[in-house]
Amino acid sequence: MTSSSSVRSLRIASRLMIAAMLAFLALALGIGSQYASAHDSLVESSPSANEAVEVAPASATLTFSAEVQSEGTLGPQIELFAVSAVEETAVDLESPATVDGTVVDQALPELAAGDYALNWQVVSSDGHPISGTIPFTVSVGVASVEDAQPSASAPAGFGAAENTEGSTLTNSDAGATGAAEQSSTPVTQDSGIPAWAWVLMGLAGVSVVLVSFLVFRRKAADLEASRKPQADEPTADQDDDTPNAR
Repeated sequence: MTSSSSVRSLRIASRLMIAAMLAFLALALGIGSQYASAHDSLVESSPSANEAVEVAPASATLTFSAEVQSEGTLGPQIELFAVSAVEETAVDLESPATVDGTVVDQALPELAAGDYALNWQVVSSDGHPISGTIPFTVSVGVASVEDAQPSASAPAGFGAAENTEGSTLTNSDAGATGAAEQSSTPVTQDSGIPAWAWVLMGLAGVSVVLVSFLVFRRKAADLEASRKPQADEPTADQDDDTPNAR
């Protein structure tokens, strides 16, 4: 194989590797964005997060970006907590939540004035569970809540109920009291491979492409330099045969 053909082969191999790595990068970013946007999400609720109402509505309505599961154990799980500075009180919900396409409806009892946290968990259309908390406040309400029962802590899987403005939560498991952060939108918890992980994979692919390209360029340059014919140098015999000037 001549020097020019070797260099040409290395250049072709380098270009093919770069094209393959760029294709892998585009595929990884495409799959990552599709995966990140696949899960459903809560788009609106009534009452909304941190909303203050005079009297509690007859039901809480949650609207999602796509239809959620409604059968058996995959159906929505809704729990309501009355939140105060010293304890969390579970409010008895007499009937289970109902699902109508993208809308989940949970009947609510009459509520006394105070701060509340509505914990929800549903299974999205792709089979992925999502959950969150909607804090709201009843400013007037009824005189008392007969169905409220003390609860030592929020149930596992839902997390501690979040408080609204001017309210502090107590975590009985930790034995500490702190102010919870407010949010203008319902809190949604999600899991799975995050989008930033796919971005890191793409950056790693780009790094591999650049390193491979530099290595092939270096090898091509070294091979081309080693195959160049060297200029003939005069030998000692030639110097001896040269007649001396007299």
